[in-house]
Amino acid sequence: MPTPAPAPITPEDVPPPQQQAPQPVQGPLVYPWGYQVPGMEPEPMSGWSGMAIAAFVLGVLGVFPLGMIFGVVALAGIGRARKRGKGLAIAGVILSSVWTVAVGGLVLLMVVFASSVSVSGGSSSGSAVAPPGAGIPIDQLPMGTCFDVPEGTGGSTDVVNVVSCSGQHDRQLFARDSVSGPYPGPDADQFQSTLDCDRLAYADLVDPVGLEAQNALIWSYYPDESQWGDGGTPEISCAIAGFGGSSPLTGDLEPDKSHFTAQQLAFLDLVRPTAVLRAEVNDIDPLDWAQGRAVAAQLAAADRAETQLVTGPSATRTVFTGRFQQQAALELAQDDRVEVSDAQVLARSASPQDWTAALKLLQDDGVPSDVLTIRVNIGLGE
Repeated sequence: MPTPAPAPITPEDVPPPQQQAPQPVQGPLVYPWGYQVPGMEPEPMSGWSGMAIAAFVLGVLGVFPLGMIFGVVALAGIGRARKRGKGLAIAGVILSSVWTVAVGGLVLLMVVFASSVSVSGGSSSGSAVAPPGAGIPIDQLPMGTCFDVPEGTGGSTDVVNVVSCSGQHDRQLFARDSVSGPYPGPDADQFQSTLDCDRLAYADLVDPVGLEAQNALIWSYYPDESQWGDGGTPEISCAIAGFGGSSPLTGDLEPDKSHFTAQQLAFLDLVRPTAVLRAEVNDIDPLDWAQGRAVAAQLAAADRAETQLVTGPSATRTVFTGRFQQQAALELAQDDRVEVSDAQVLARSASPQDWTAALKLLQDDGVPSDVLTIRVNIGLGE
């Protein structure tokens, strides 16, 4: 029996194609430092930032300029270099900022405090001066205090009237020194006080010779005999005074080294040893000729040394830099040799008359004139 033909397939007999479930759309993940490439994991941290650690340590130690710089540099590079330590860098910057404010505030307070202190004058020892007042013992005054000598005392009183250095005043205290040993007697006491104040002037003041141009000189206050018996320590007081007590002083006469050039300071240091001994010799009373002979011998030795120094290479480089100055140095060395001879004669004095005559020869030497010429040439005035 023949097979019947298959029935025709209609569209209704074909099942629809199976649909797949929709898949979520994947996109790049957003990271703070950019876009992540599909299929790749974020690059791991590579360690701690050395700059961040350094910033934190410097901030803790108070090295605030470097701490601030290291912290800023670390913050700028941590993200790119994938380093740890952002918190340390921020802490370093904050600590450095705190140190900056603290130090700046301290400096400001110091400036304000310094400007608010009422100062009557300068002081070689940095002490505050005494407030104005009358009848104050000179041995109780701080260094740098300016004062007037009460009228009718002849300038020899130990009780003075403190005044401001900004106005006119008779004297300004610049040094004090203690005395050891038993009471030497009134003459020896005054002699030693005079020499001590000359030495202290050249030790504490930058340019004692320049005081003459301001009509000033060195004045000594020697201790009274009673100071040896009251259980205390006898002290010598030294002051800058006007000539003869009739020339009032004005202003602080203790300028510091900032008021001088390097050349001027080098010259003053060069001639200081002979200058102080020359001042001592001139201040010695002829009646003290016996004690003065040792000082004269010291002056002769100092003149020999100065003869070599003023023409040496160091002085040529730092002091006598010009042709005129070098010629003046040669003349000073020549007159130093003459002063050596005159100082030796002074050291051999056997009486007040010998001392007076020898001192006159020494004072007529050309050394003071040579020194004055150089002083004027380098701007130290007369």
